[in-house]
Amino acid sequence: VPVKIRNFRQSDDATPNNEDGIDSSMVLTRRFFVVDTLSGITSNGGFINRNLPQILRYPISIELVVNSDSDNPSTINRPYLDITYREKRLTDLDIDPTDEADFKSVYKLELTSLWSRTHPLFIVANCLVFIVVIIRIYIWNRHNPSINYDQKKHKSKMILTFVVLYISTWANIFFYYMIIMTGVWYGEYKLNNDVEILLPDEDDSDVYVEFKIVFGVLVSF
Repeated sequence: VPVKIRNFRQSDDATPNNEDGIDSSMVLTRRFFVVDTLSGITSNGGFINRNLPQILRYPISIELVVNSDSDNPSTINRPYLDITYREKRLTDLDIDPTDEADFKSVYKLELTSLWSRTHPLFIVANCLVFIVVIIRIYIWNRHNPSINYDQKKHKSKMILTFVVLYISTWANIFFYYMIIMTGVWYGEYKLNNDVEILLPDEDDSDVYVEFKIVFGVLVSF
């Protein structure tokens, strides 16, 4: 399994492994230390003389990353370890000898094909919302002609009615949009012999923010 040291630093102070994922510019290894005391020895011949290290290095985060193959989502690319190290001076261990470290398995999926399927339906749903709202506001205006109201009050009431109708119509139509999309995701995840879709990491706010907004509007209306 390839090992990616996240905060690896080259002799010219470059940090090629600082970005997410793996590309050809990164430096990978096949071994790693759980506790590194050797590199913390600063004196010449210190290891032979059994000198104590000045710096202690240890992993603060270890992730086993599994990516689905973008060309064939039912298969995976070679997994790799993504490790972030932390440094602590030996003298600091007398003050705080403990620390916390994380180890987790992360499964990632290329979502480009997913968005290419959901965006057209999303656009169609919004167009349908707009058409329905126009029809409903036209009907409302026919039942509430401006001749019966002050022009300024009628305009304000029409704008308020348009906003309420738009939000309520949007919530109703996108309720079915979410049912359709979750049904598709359920089918591709549960009913296939090969897994085609993995749930994105819940820490990925860019993916879930749209869902949270839509869900909040549906619940409110």
